Amino acid sequence: MNNEDAKKILSFYRPNTADQHDPDFLAALELVRRAPDNARWLAQRDPELAKWFAEHNIQYEAGRARFQSIPVPAGLKEQILAERNVVRLPVARKRAPMPLLALAAAIAVLLCMLPFVLRHESPTALTACRNQMVRTALSPYAMDLESSNQDRIRAYLAERNAPANYALPPGMGSAQMVGCGVKSWENTPVAMICFRSGRPLRPGDNTDLWLFVIDNNSLAGAPVSNTPAFAQVSRAITATWSHDQRTYILVGSGDRAFLEKYL
Repeated sequence: MNNEDAKKILSFYRPNTADQHDPDFLAALELVRRAPDNARWLAQRDPELAKWFAEHNIQYEAGRARFQSIPVPAGLKEQILAERNVVRLPVARKRAPMPLLALAAAIAVLLCMLPFVLRHESPTALTACRNQMVRTALSPYAMDLESSNQDRIRAYLAERNAPANYALPPGMGSAQMVGCGVKSWENTPVAMICFRSGRPLRPGDNTDLWLFVIDNNSLAGAPVSNTPAFAQVSRAITATWSHDQRTYILVGSGDRAFLEKYL
């Protein structure tokens, strides 16, 4: 791994979190070591990497601090509820029933408080798993097995206790299967099937489509719908769905229109 590869991986890194123990970051972190006084970062191979990584951590911590410093305005809830009582229609005019007004006030309070609630919400296991698979797809790696033979790929995955009886979306028939690998999520094998769409690949890339499959009982908060849910993660687009007690995460290097062709 060179320093440019390390930068790609570490651009997802969140300082002072469990990322420091995440296997996906360890190889990149080996190129950077903490000085004895914990005051600065030194690169074993390139001082520029140390400087870049230090700036990345500073920017992340500054952004996190700004979010955490936003105070909830004092008396916000009481003010909203009080203002609800100011606007009253004359008795002779038709007005909405009180239960509907109370519901509207409750919704208004919820919408005002939602940003502060979300600020303290931790990522779900599904989101964390999806993001880890995206990091795997976008980072330099070698397929465990290079083959276009699906039977051979299924056999390889089955031998390693990864989900092998997967169901490919109909649109994947237009992509070329080129290999597979076995990844891990919390000590659970995850099948990775690699494809090429036929587009020109970025320098250093072997594929531009990845399908990850994990058993639902190994993933807290696994999706319950077989309708794909899309999300942009870094420079990749993802689609996540559930089928036959398995979670599928399709990752594509492109936009939603590109990924929808393969579903």
